[in-house]
Amino acid sequence: KVDDIRVKYHRASGLSPRFFALHKFRREKRTIDLSLSKSNPWKPFKTRLDFEVAEFTQKACLNKSLIDGLFKLFQAVLNTPKNLTLESSDDVQRVWESATLYHPSFSLTEISKPYAGEDKVFNFHSRPLWDWVLSQVQDPLLAPYMEWDAQWLSKFNGTKWVRFYDEPWTAKKFAEVQSDVSKIRGDGKPLAIVLWADTSVLSTFGTQKGHYIVARLGNLPMWVRNGKSLGGGRVVGFVPIVSGMVGEQRKPGFVNWKQAVYHEAFHTFLEEVARISKLGRAVRCGNDIFRVLFPYIHILSADYEEQYHLVLIRGLNGLSPCAICLVPKGTLSDLRTRYAYRSAATNQVLVRRVDSPNKEHQLNDLGLRNVVNALWAVANTDVHEALSYDCLHVDIIGMFQKQILPEIKNVLKDLGRRAQTEVDETYVTYQNMTRWSDLAHFKHGLLTLDFSDGKKWADAAKV
Repeated sequence: KVDDIRVKYHRASGLSPRFFALHKFRREKRTIDLSLSKSNPWKPFKTRLDFEVAEFTQKACLNKSLIDGLFKLFQAVLNTPKNLTLESSDDVQRVWESATLYHPSFSLTEISKPYAGEDKVFNFHSRPLWDWVLSQVQDPLLAPYMEWDAQWLSKFNGTKWVRFYDEPWTAKKFAEVQSDVSKIRGDGKPLAIVLWADTSVLSTFGTQKGHYIVARLGNLPMWVRNGKSLGGGRVVGFVPIVSGMVGEQRKPGFVNWKQAVYHEAFHTFLEEVARISKLGRAVRCGNDIFRVLFPYIHILSADYEEQYHLVLIRGLNGLSPCAICLVPKGTLSDLRTRYAYRSAATNQVLVRRVDSPNKEHQLNDLGLRNVVNALWAVANTDVHEALSYDCLHVDIIGMFQKQILPEIKNVLKDLGRRAQTEVDETYVTYQNMTRWSDLAHFKHGLLTLDFSDGKKWADAAKV
């Protein structure tokens, strides 16, 4: 009939055509029979609990190592159920809050500095440095590893003893500090603080940056203080970054003001340590022995960008751009001439003296900023002596990654693909190399390596 509907099936189906009157044709709405899945709706998981645990790991975005850790915790609970006393998120939060009593927590300090007739306020988040020091010194688990007296290490070469150094307490500085503090208190002991400063992205989206400070104790051996466990480095502060103002960034007054804000934060951070460093303080250490401790900054670890903030030089554009010596800018490549070392004591005299017509000229010649350095307040500390050589940026990234490796690639490119393949397969994949502990392996070869972290670049340089 007119308007009838015919449904014709593919010939391979073996089904006959079907016909419907227009008013009767509609797609059938059938109810899904859930009873068919009630016996095991969580397939392919063996049990519902398996599915719920797997679903939880997905929702929590746990990676493989965290999932493995979670199952280890499950097994521990099954083996000793009485050991798990937490029952809710409130329990967990309460215990975490009580744990803060054992470690110094962050506090907020407002740093105010006037510029162009207007007070600018910055937030400085930090832990009290002396409180952190006490948490390390008074820990009974760390007490056996603390070294309180200077040592001289020497190796006999067949004719004489040759001195060498391996830890802070074997360094000349540590011995000098112990000699100085023993004049104040015969039982005084050096407390070597190691500070690492760097600029990093603090937010996931890369919109917030900050100068963060990591502290370590130089009285602990390297494997402890550089470890990730007890006695390792701890973030103790976030120095605010001063954003540039339109039209002001390159003005000397603005640049000096930025540095003044930086060091005002450091002054707040170091204030108590600086006070104690002059006369010492008696502390009951983790082994129940009282010692009079004299804190000082033994090492300042920083890249060049942070170094010129810490020592208040004028950077690469200054007439003397080195943070340690007074080599002129035009003779940086002259490695045969030995130039005078910078001195914190000399800098203090120049900066703190009454303004004179020649002051700015003298500071400019030395590449110094007209700003008081907060680290001058800490006794037995010379910021220029404390600076460490920046192996990562000078040797690994600067010399190897940006100079040596490109030259190697150019030579191999001239030699052809066969030479490139042989280098990658024979040397970089370590087929013919002896075992080397913790050396990173580059599965796809070194010549194609484009981006990696500093440790891997250091391993590549070893190869």
